[in-house]
Amino acid sequence: VANHPDTGVRILGTTVPNWPEIVRLALDGAKIVEEMPLVGWDIAPVDSGAVLVELNEAPDFKLHQLADRRGMMEASFAAFLAERKRHATAWLQSAKRKRAAMNH
Repeated sequence: VANHPDTGVRILGTTVPNWPEIVRLALDGAKIVEEMPLVGWDIAPVDSGAVLVELNEAPDFKLHQLADRRGMMEASFAAFLAERKRHATAWLQSAKRKRAAMNH
């Protein structure tokens, strides 16, 4: 997509501000939550570097396919995502049980 569909602003060739800081924040965050099987990061570039907005334990890859107008959901990738999502669900349930045990 060369231009934003609503505003018409040029997207193609645009550089994401503070990209090295965004990458560093994602890598640092991955070290903190290394037990999570798959993480999708929402990180915003800001004047001072980058800010973590949220992490998703089961990120959605459909938006990327729409943006790129090409598929990546071949059978092997879909199977990988399904397994990672199952693992993420189990991890989240385990974390909730541990938190509940600590609060009692």
